[in-house]
Amino acid sequence: MRIDELLQRLDRAETPLEATELKDLLAQLEISREDLPDAVNFSELGYKRNVVSVSPVYAALVLCWKAGQRSHIHDHRDAVCGVRVVEGTATEIKYERGIDGLLTETATGELPCGGVCASIDSDIHVVANETDADLITLHVYTPPMKAFSVYNLEDATVRDRPDTEVARVLAGV
Repeated sequence: MRIDELLQRLDRAETPLEATELKDLLAQLEISREDLPDAVNFSELGYKRNVVSVSPVYAALVLCWKAGQRSHIHDHRDAVCGVRVVEGTATEIKYERGIDGLLTETATGELPCGGVCASIDSDIHVVANETDADLITLHVYTPPMKAFSVYNLEDATVRDRPDTEVARVLAGV
């Protein structure tokens, strides 16, 4: 399946997809950097989120990571997130929140080029590029993520953040 076929299939969906269904779709995808000419944009300041397509049911974004860049520790509040590695190797670090609100690292894994994973709304993790090469990942959130929580590793602080890129597209801005 090509990216345009994936987007058409997502456009036909009337309700948000389950994690297993989204993961299966992303696993069938044949995709490279050349398939995303308008969405491969990097930043030296941090990983760059590039909106590909948004509907009431999903949001597809290409994230571009330079060496050493990483996300905050975060969740995907009220959304399922599926990730397909387009180029490079992603590292995912998973956490669980204890009764005291503090985070404990529970797993670390690598996703090579072509690798796929999916997480549900309450999963807490970091995605990082721990290599010397560029990393390009395709993320599909279903439904579109309107907000997410960012966690502090040193204390139990949790900050709510709006997903501004997706909100602008949904608002037609």
